[in-house]
Amino acid sequence: MQRDADAAISNNEKAFIIKALQEEQRVDGRRPFDYRPLVFQFAADDSTATVQLGDTCVMAVVTGMLEAPFPDRPTEGSIRFFVELSPMASPAFEGGRKGEATVEVTRLVERGLRDTRAVDLEALCVLAGRKVWALRVDVAVLDHGGNLMDAVFLASMAALMAYRRPDVTIDAGRGGEQAQVTVHSAHVKEPLPLSIHHLPLAVTFALFQEGEVLAVDPDLKEEAGAAGRLTVVMNTHQEVCALHKVTGGGVSKEQLLRLLRIASVKVEELSGQLKAALETHETAHVAARVRRSRPTALATPPGRNIAVLASNEAIGRKPLKTEAASVLNSAQAEIDMLEAAAAASESSQGASSSGVSSEQDGVEDNAAGSMEAREECIKETPGSGHMEQSAWPAAAGAAQSEGPGAQAAQKRTVRNEVSEAVDELEQLAAIIAGAGNRGTGDRIGGTPALEDALKQPPTQKGKRPKHMG
Repeated sequence: MQRDADAAISNNEKAFIIKALQEEQRVDGRRPFDYRPLVFQFAADDSTATVQLGDTCVMAVVTGMLEAPFPDRPTEGSIRFFVELSPMASPAFEGGRKGEATVEVTRLVERGLRDTRAVDLEALCVLAGRKVWALRVDVAVLDHGGNLMDAVFLASMAALMAYRRPDVTIDAGRGGEQAQVTVHSAHVKEPLPLSIHHLPLAVTFALFQEGEVLAVDPDLKEEAGAAGRLTVVMNTHQEVCALHKVTGGGVSKEQLLRLLRIASVKVEELSGQLKAALETHETAHVAARVRRSRPTALATPPGRNIAVLASNEAIGRKPLKTEAASVLNSAQAEIDMLEAAAAASESSQGASSSGVSSEQDGVEDNAAGSMEAREECIKETPGSGHMEQSAWPAAAGAAQSEGPGAQAAQKRTVRNEVSEAVDELEQLAAIIAGAGNRGTGDRIGGTPALEDALKQPPTQKGKRPKHMG
């Protein structure tokens, strides 16, 4: 197929390739009947398939449109193949016109896929004699590293098996020629796959020394040094769909039977890899559709940066249930300390002026203890450090002021701080406790109590809890 300067080899290289094959070795490390690494890639719209066979890369695109059928086959659709060998793939290919290699590959694909009725053409009929699906398969060779036949067959079959045609609805209310055909998009009705009767694939052999030495899936060097090539198109039922031989001498009956036996094994391997790649693609495609159809998760209201996780997820190094219990205990201890500070402030109203300094020292100690307890709670509870720092002014600085007016203002400040801190701690503890009680498989939208807690407006400043009196 290709006899350019890139594929030309010297006599020494040719002798080395033949010597290695006789010892069941190849230049790239493969065995004589091994294929190069095969990779399939599929587009998200189910119309494009790309095959990477070693250094050979081929892309196939399937498109369909409604057309009038052929007069002699009014109930059958059509399928056409177009192969493009551009200079981007190899300098041996000429752009702008069909060369010998292009015609050779196109004819073999049509013989192996279209003429063997691999695709059910009758299933493409929409209205007999009026509308049928006409499929077009465009095959582009992106990189030529040898064995184009096998790569083109694999890409074409992969694209046809992954393709989904739009679903249609026929409005026959008017009857006869007035029937209307409506083509639905993928968002309205799920597209339908093609009906595939069998899976024909190509296996190419490089022949050396009058067919006595063989190599499956030859690369460029092996194709250039081979005496001839023979391609067997066979399906998984071991039915020969086509034979194609290029150059070289004849092949005996025994040699041909041997090639067919090897080809049947290789077709099974290739079809298994193709089906596995299609199954993986279909699984990912279904998962993507499920993700798109899921409702949007409940958004966290502004003003609070709270991460709500499942009960089996960890915050820091502790599970959420353990973390919630720790926060509840710390919050209760904090509330008790703040209540003691408020009680101390209330009792100081009847004290004499001589005991002002003593009470002031007690309030300062309580405030300092409250501050230490809060810092300890934050250290032990990652995730609770989002509380407003402005709600905790330094009580020690306020205790330094002198005079009865300053003392009364300090008492009011402590009382307001106690109210605000208690409200914030109770709200945070309720939210974390609700998250800790959720089931492992639940999500944020499935816990009504948690949703109500997240929807509550922020606590009003200066509002005192009932238990504070």
